[in-house]
Amino acid sequence: MVLDELVCKLEEMDGGLTISESREVKVLAYADDLILFANDHRAANRLLKVATEFFRERGLALNATKSAALSVGVVPGKKQLYTHTKNLFYVGGKAIPQLTPDDYFKYLGSRYNFTGQVRPSVELLKAQLARVLKAQLARVQSAPLKPAQKTRTVRSAKTRSKADHRARACGSQIRELLSVGPDHSEGTEGCRQKCALVR
Repeated sequence: MVLDELVCKLEEMDGGLTISESREVKVLAYADDLILFANDHRAANRLLKVATEFFRERGLALNATKSAALSVGVVPGKKQLYTHTKNLFYVGGKAIPQLTPDDYFKYLGSRYNFTGQVRPSVELLKAQLARVLKAQLARVQSAPLKPAQKTRTVRSAKTRSKADHRARACGSQIRELLSVGPDHSEGTEGCRQKCALVR
């Protein structure tokens, strides 16, 4: 596969995200999803340049509009995270959108924010609930019932309880989504910037 060769090439380079004294992570790849990691934006740009050139040589291209950049730093002495909002990364002259503290990116079906926490998609939860309710309503409408019976069935506690049950099942995820603030940090020393480029 094309990405296997790129992953090997990137792993041979210096400048990944330091996760221990002897280990750096430079890339995560699955199918056509790719994340590049670095300790600073210069190292991230080197990895991005290698990836861009690698794809160009094979007649492929990274799409800046379908990508995202996340640059996180720690406020010195405060153990508080912040994100850079200035565009630091470009592909083919187009800026890769920089994520803000309120943004999150999707990778392999899960959503992550700048603190690394999984963020459930409220829109996705709403869409799932709407599909369930629409399917239930379609069943009631197609049933051989009189109009008054259909109305009573739609309003019944059973139909409402199914929707309520699904909403309650998602409630803890939604509460977590709404309660996460920008004051969470990993407590690292200094002002080391962490960068992730998502495609």
